[in-house]
Amino acid sequence: MTSKNAIKLFHRFAAKATKRSDIRIYQEFIRILSNLENRELTQSETESIESKLDAVELTGPVKKIVHYRTALRRFERYLHESFSFVTKGYYKKRGIAFGAVLGVVVGTVWLSDFERSIGISLAVSVGTLLGIVVADYLESRAKSSGKLI
Repeated sequence: MTSKNAIKLFHRFAAKATKRSDIRIYQEFIRILSNLENRELTQSETESIESKLDAVELTGPVKKIVHYRTALRRFERYLHESFSFVTKGYYKKRGIAFGAVLGVVVGTVWLSDFERSIGISLAVSVGTLLGIVVADYLESRAKSSGKLI
């Protein structure tokens, strides 16, 4: 399936959808595919992306939104692994999660002199903040190198 056909398909899905969460999934697909169309990709890269769109089975019998949500995640992972493209917010999701987990560990191990809940909450806050700062840096670096879609 070509990206133009997929964009048309997702526009139709978004027009028929009633839930906001469903519309967001369709719009994210549209945004990613539109950004890929605007890039100057080689013929082999374009064919590879089109074959991946065929593999995630966007058409056929009526699919539930869960199918499209998983298809979006698989497609984003494919773009990251094959072309090193990252979507907007990719690093932030990981930075927040990593910072919070690291904060729990640091709060439990080193800040146990405070009352345990205060030490953990302080460390989680600082860890999450550091995760966001690092994620912003990585996202700006990806944008400047042209890898952000």
